[in-house]
Amino acid sequence: MSAVIFVIPGQPVGKGRPRAVRAGSSVRMITPPKTREHERCVRLVAAEAFDGEPWSGPVRVDILALMKRPKRLRRRKDPDVMFCTSKPDADNIRKACLDGIQAAGVIGDDSQVVDGRTVKLYASKTGRPLTIVRMEQCVPVDNYWTDDWLYKMTEGARVAGYDLASAP
Repeated sequence: MSAVIFVIPGQPVGKGRPRAVRAGSSVRMITPPKTREHERCVRLVAAEAFDGEPWSGPVRVDILALMKRPKRLRRRKDPDVMFCTSKPDADNIRKACLDGIQAAGVIGDDSQVVDGRTVKLYASKTGRPLTIVRMEQCVPVDNYWTDDWLYKMTEGARVAGYDLASAP
């Protein structure tokens, strides 16, 4: 299966904390409007980019969040590619995107996402903020052991004294 790539226009938004609201004798949890609107946008774009049955099994999702560049970083001497270390957190951006993807019916549950990366960069000096999402179904786990990253991680565990062969 080939990868599905789609672009969400606008400033990337992190998943906001739900707020508790008392309604008579019960308490309701309310998702912040900014988060709700962003998840709706992700849902619409993902549904348009994806056609077919919802994916089952493990999925990899990579996210590139291009944040609005502040004016103080638009000088000629500033590099064009810069990591963004301000809020929102990369994991909250990822949560909001995955919830929108799940709402679009591309995947049954965001627990299917077993691999992926989220990177936050400032948009280029003349560029616009946006989020690029790339999704693909994972290959069988036997092929993952040839991946350089996984090899380095398992080697690091061995160096630290963990025996992965006898791990529970």
